[in-house]
Amino acid sequence: MTTLLPDVADPLTQRFWEGLRAGVIVMQRCPACGYVRWPPAAHCPECLLVSDDWRELAPTGELWSYVVYHRALHGAFSAQVPYVVGRVVLDDGPVLTARVDAPRELVTVGARARPRRRDR
Repeated sequence: MTTLLPDVADPLTQRFWEGLRAGVIVMQRCPACGYVRWPPAAHCPECLLVSDDWRELAPTGELWSYVVYHRALHGAFSAQVPYVVGRVVLDDGPVLTARVDAPRELVTVGARARPRRRDR
């Protein structure tokens, strides 16, 4: 999977974007119950502990679903149609949506995925 990193100035998700820029996936993990949450929140939705604990996650997962876009949803992708966008279940739990950087005929549900940084 490939991610083009947007310029986001959101204090709640800042650590996530900084991690991606550094080449790692970081998300909040509850220190009490271990629940990994995305999107980030002030408290754990499982045990309600208020915490801001961020941890690096395994950068691997499984393609759960995907779609092929034949019309660009953003001008930055107009020269690249058709392209694939998928939902990847990370090995540590959360689900991310990302561009799948593989030929369409090779994309299959259940395929292993690993993020790859791609600058604009």
